[in-house]
Amino acid sequence: MPTRHSLIAVALVASCALVTSCGSVPSERPPLAIDRGAAPAAGSVDGPVAPPGLSVPDSDLAWTECGGEITATHELPPLPPGVQLDCATLIVPVDHSGRLGEPIELGLARARLEGTPIDAAPLVLTTSTAQASSRALATMAADSSPLIASRPVVAVDRRGTGRSTPISCLSQGLIEEHIDLTRDAEDIADRTAAVARISRESTLSCTDQLEPMETFFTVENAARDLELLRAEWGLDRLALVGSGDGATLALTYAALFPENVSRLVLDSPLAMPATPPSIPGSDNLARAKQQSEGAEAAMGAFAAHCTATDCALGADPIATIEEMIADARAGRLGFVTPGTIISTTIGLLGDSNGTAEQRMDTLAGALAQARNRQPAELLRLSLIQHAAASSDGQYIGQCSDTLSRATAADVQERAEQWRIDHPIVGDQLLLRTLLCTSWPTIELVPTELEAPLPTMLLEGTRDPRSGAGTIRELRGQLLANGSSVSSVTWQGIGHGAVINSACAAEQIAFFVTDGQGPAATTCPR
Repeated sequence: MPTRHSLIAVALVASCALVTSCGSVPSERPPLAIDRGAAPAAGSVDGPVAPPGLSVPDSDLAWTECGGEITATHELPPLPPGVQLDCATLIVPVDHSGRLGEPIELGLARARLEGTPIDAAPLVLTTSTAQASSRALATMAADSSPLIASRPVVAVDRRGTGRSTPISCLSQGLIEEHIDLTRDAEDIADRTAAVARISRESTLSCTDQLEPMETFFTVENAARDLELLRAEWGLDRLALVGSGDGATLALTYAALFPENVSRLVLDSPLAMPATPPSIPGSDNLARAKQQSEGAEAAMGAFAAHCTATDCALGADPIATIEEMIADARAGRLGFVTPGTIISTTIGLLGDSNGTAEQRMDTLAGALAQARNRQPAELLRLSLIQHAAASSDGQYIGQCSDTLSRATAADVQERAEQWRIDHPIVGDQLLLRTLLCTSWPTIELVPTELEAPLPTMLLEGTRDPRSGAGTIRELRGQLLANGSSVSSVTWQGIGHGAVINSACAAEQIAFFVTDGQGPAATTCPR
């Protein structure tokens, strides 16, 4: 019987015609649509805080060119001429309290364009566990992001991800189960039991390998790692942008070291929990609910694109996908499961590699092939997207940052309503809340800020990973503590406005330079 990998291998050569990562693809981004409004008059930006100054490092790391390495590792197109991507490492202790003496390496990547000022203060980028920060930076650099044009951007890969000391604790079988979730189970009780088993086996596998370090991959440790970078550079303050659950990391750093932040940019933050502590992303049911809303919005945009381009999924792409999910659940699509379809769809729609149009075309082609009983391309893409968003280190980080976890009873109680509210993705995303059930629960640092800071908030209306709605709550909290707050709403498709939208990146560039921005701005693309 053929394996998942053997089916993928057969299609590798043919698939390059479909997949944007097989070669460099010219950018198709439209001209910027920027609504900055009138220049802010005195007092027109919320809050009275004067922005701190920016400074360049007193000392630097040992940087070496690494663009080819990063693009090859993540199966990205080669970087265009004029883009400089360098890498360095920073040695940090596993345990910042000093009880364990083991050191680990943090991987850093720095992007510059030909015209980037060499004397501009750097901006630190973290995507935390959403994807490797260095991968996100490479895709931004490939699109000549206005943010990178304005100053060097330094991405810090969180522990266990990207170029940082790697973690490999899950077997290939467990990895495929993380993608598929419940291949054979039909009854909701059987399905929740199956995912709970995957959680137990994954936890045992990873804690056995990491012991006694398994509890040191939290967002707090990641924040303290950033503080060591600031000290290594000799900077008074960091300018920091966090995207996805990187926003939680940026907030945690600002809560721990408020005097060491010059600019705080929070992009696409995860859902806020219904009950304290108010830490974005810490309640996985709230997170899955908001993600389901964003994913369904992104799939609606995908369906509209598919219909407009006469794609192979027919006149009603959503109905076709729902039919495929039913066929997969009944075992009629071979190795393709509902989890394969949903995780790959969310992965591609949320990815930053190529334009949204290119990713949607790739997705439509792979789904159409799988529908015709040729699943190799969809299976191949499922593994690529899993590696980008759910590697072993990312799984550990995501579980370590989850304080309130769903139980099997929670999932069973909500399953029917979620299928009604979120008919395409709700079932799978609800089940995925159980993947962290067995991981040790670790106390998190409250992220409410006491000191006022110059802050920019960004959010996408069709984000299949974070969804939308969190920045309203964060804005209220920040204004209450006297922070100056700007906000940007991005109307494109994808996860991370700073990564995907040139318009949003330009707004951030203005904000970092000036320390203030318009109270509210909309970026159409």
